[in-house]
Amino acid sequence: MISFGVKLLNLHQLYCLSIDFIYFVDIDQTNLKIINTKLPIFINCDMGEWDAPHLINQDHLIMPYIDLCNIACGGHAGSEEIMVHTIELAIEHEVEIGAHPGYEDKTNFGRQYVEMKETDLKDLLRSQIDLFLNSADKVGVLPYHIKPHGALYHACNHREIEMNILIDIVKQEYSYLTLLVFPNSILHRKAEADQLNIMAESFIDRSYTKNLKLVSRNEDGAVISSVKKAREQFENLSNGKIVTHEGFTEELISQTSCVHGDNPNVFEILEAINS
Repeated sequence: MISFGVKLLNLHQLYCLSIDFIYFVDIDQTNLKIINTKLPIFINCDMGEWDAPHLINQDHLIMPYIDLCNIACGGHAGSEEIMVHTIELAIEHEVEIGAHPGYEDKTNFGRQYVEMKETDLKDLLRSQIDLFLNSADKVGVLPYHIKPHGALYHACNHREIEMNILIDIVKQEYSYLTLLVFPNSILHRKAEADQLNIMAESFIDRSYTKNLKLVSRNEDGAVISSVKKAREQFENLSNGKIVTHEGFTEELISQTSCVHGDNPNVFEILEAINS
């Protein structure tokens, strides 16, 4: 089986976080040595969604610029055939792959909250993640992570019912995978307390409120499509901070940052932040 874990976690280096500053340490040296005061942030993007009516297939243009891809599992978008194709594309570019389960609501692209019974939500998560894992197994690659999509992502990060369901599923069946979490959310705190593998995730192309929540997509300016603004936001995130929609500068620590695959300028944004 192929695995690209070394690309994300250099075996000779270790992340160290402190309240006052962030440092990257070389553990091969006798004495701890500060290498870089900037946060190393891995770029992730939602992929395999191009069967949605509002999207075209430009995954082949995006893949060279990212470190992780979150692959739609047939709920909000995607299919088994598209999953296999996307996984093969990720292997070509040495990009980590992850399951991107969402509400089975292609009409709203999984961005509208759906109230579900506990058993139904567990079944939804299992069926989509397992379909993804089976697709990865066919290709012969080891997945790296799980990241819920859209409204399900927000429900799992900010609502206790959905959060507990996701945590239980991951602990029982997928504990070897890394869970992408919204920083300082209830999901982040619970996953950390349960010693799950996690990466805190920020967003390059979404505006934040002063409370460090994402501005609702129903509000003007919620999505950042300006290449200049997105690049500035990425620079701020790389320094462990965010400038909010209201103009406040706040601390925000993340290990991975997302650009949405359906952002109208996704390719241009990725090209700019990689330049």
